[in-house]
Amino acid sequence: MRNQKQIRLSIQIFALATISLVGYQNCAPGALNSKGSASSSSTSASFADCGTSVCEVPDATTIAVADSQNVLTSMLNKAGVTNPSTKTTSAFAAQGTKLPETGNVAQITAPMWMAIATISSEVCNDLITQETATGATRRIFNSVDFTKGPSSFTDMARNDVIRRMARSFWGRNESAQELVLIKSSLDSSWSGTTATDTRKEMIYLCTAMMSSTDAQKY
Repeated sequence: MRNQKQIRLSIQIFALATISLVGYQNCAPGALNSKGSASSSSTSASFADCGTSVCEVPDATTIAVADSQNVLTSMLNKAGVTNPSTKTTSAFAAQGTKLPETGNVAQITAPMWMAIATISSEVCNDLITQETATGATRRIFNSVDFTKGPSSFTDMARNDVIRRMARSFWGRNESAQELVLIKSSLDSSWSGTTATDTRKEMIYLCTAMMSSTDAQKY
């Protein structure tokens, strides 16, 4: 049963990652590079102008994925992870060969996207570890109580986490359709009752959003 669960989650993560595939058609021909090379610019840009609608974040952050070399750097910057774990760097070393040297749309394959999901999951695990150690200064999970089970995670708190991830990982608010799909995926995937289950649910949510195409081209 455990293996079936893992396979199911992998399939759902991959399916969610294709939500914004059409976004590549808006990039320069054959590339994902829409905002230049990945940098260490701050990801805490103001979102005051976004309101409740879907919008682009003012171009105060220059993070993008143009080739395989800066995939991990971009993910860490978007998540705000300052000290990646050995597991994360090892995952990138192991999976990096599956990533294309450029962002050519013709090079998008299932193995490539599963590699991105694998690296994303480790970055997300680092993000949770970092934020649970900082208490009130959390950027993403400030509305999540990691000492309690998923039942304590209210719908309002869930919306807040999704919104924060969308703005940090995608540079915009999530659309109504994306919100429904993400929450539906969570509802169908998790039924645990322990604090460990809460952490796993947040890793799943973060991985799905971090490995989406909009996150990779932002």
